[in-house]
Amino acid sequence: MSQDTILLQLLNNAGLDDKESRVYLALLEVGQTTVQDIAKISGLKRPIIYVVLEGLIEKGFASVIPNKKIKTYQAIDPGAISAQMQTAAKNFSEMLPIFKTLANRGSQKPKISYFDTKEGIQKTYDEINRQKNAVFVASIARLDQYFPGSSTSWMKSYKSGFNKLASRTIIPDHPEDLRIAKDFLRITDKVRIKTLAVFDKCDMDIAVYGNKLAITTFEDNPFLVVIESKTVPSFFLPIFEILWKSAKEVNK
Repeated sequence: MSQDTILLQLLNNAGLDDKESRVYLALLEVGQTTVQDIAKISGLKRPIIYVVLEGLIEKGFASVIPNKKIKTYQAIDPGAISAQMQTAAKNFSEMLPIFKTLANRGSQKPKISYFDTKEGIQKTYDEINRQKNAVFVASIARLDQYFPGSSTSWMKSYKSGFNKLASRTIIPDHPEDLRIAKDFLRITDKVRIKTLAVFDKCDMDIAVYGNKLAITTFEDNPFLVVIESKTVPSFFLPIFEILWKSAKEVNK
């Protein structure tokens, strides 16, 4: 990359377009000069240069030399451009909290993420395990089939004290789910599990953690959708509580 190209890019970053940058560099190169000389150096046509010069003057990057028979121009000191950029950066930094506040105004809109790979689904479950609290309507056995050894791995993480997630889970009234559930209950007191027969034929798992609702379907092509919202999880939690009261406690 040539030196001129680098200089042009820096001027672009300072807010000048390509033509303005070329004219400004021409002014710097020859000092006080006329449109004719600028045209020779920049390769731009005179009518265009007049328009560009007006823009540079308005932006404070160039000025007209007074008391000259032929209209003569000069560039401002490049140090002034640097000072302008530093001031702009300082002002932006000071106003950053306000920008963030404006961004948060749009946080009421739900953020939706979609995963259809094992890696993506696994990362979401790993994220859930790093939370303090979560509630689930899920089949542990089905998840163990999709991620072989996952229940054993989670039990080990609880046993070692690494996993501190406090959870309540409603599972299907299925022998394999009940077996794995009892193994969990013997290892940790951070887990409560109940069973509800109505979910025996459900091919979908639901998790609520923080301000997120995760829905996983285990059909022919499994996928997971995460809805990040203040309202959606708060709408589902009362429904979970109703189901929880109706469910039967699983004991060790």
